[in-house]
Amino acid sequence: LDLGTRGSLPADVDLAATLVAGANKVQVDRLQVRTGRSTFEFAGSIGPKPATGTVGEEPSYRYDLTSDGSTLAPSES
Repeated sequence: LDLGTRGSLPADVDLAATLVAGANKVQVDRLQVRTGRSTFEFAGSIGPKPATGTVGEEPSYRYDLTSDGSTLAPSES
């Protein structure tokens, strides 16, 4: 994973996602990130944030990702 100015993080990433016409979001069925001995499991959704009508508001995205099975295991432990 390229972290920009912070360098890079060697990792394996697996993604299963669903896009349904008219849903206005991407359903993340499974997102797994493995780096070293650590594994992060996520599920949720990503989509545009509804407009509030505030003057000067910029379009943005929101995400809702939860994890119920991640393991954080430093390589030196």
